[in-house]
Amino acid sequence: MNKKEINYKVKNLISSGVPRSEVFSQLSGQGLKDGQLAYLIASYADPILCHIHDRKVSFAIALMFIQAAVAFLGSR
Repeated sequence: MNKKEINYKVKNLISSGVPRSEVFSQLSGQGLKDGQLAYLIASYADPILCHIHDRKVSFAIALMFIQAAVAFLGSR
């Protein structure tokens, strides 16, 4: 298997709810080094966690813009 096929399988398995350790054990030894496979698994953003923290990230970005505006207006 090449890297693109393994990356596609990793995304499908994690999206379907399979634990990351089981994904690693299923795909280990299929043409990719264990370190590269671990990197592919770890670099995939969990959609559930992204949804949970989406509002927090938006709030932090808005707060940074407000602070930048206050700093800009305060320096005048």
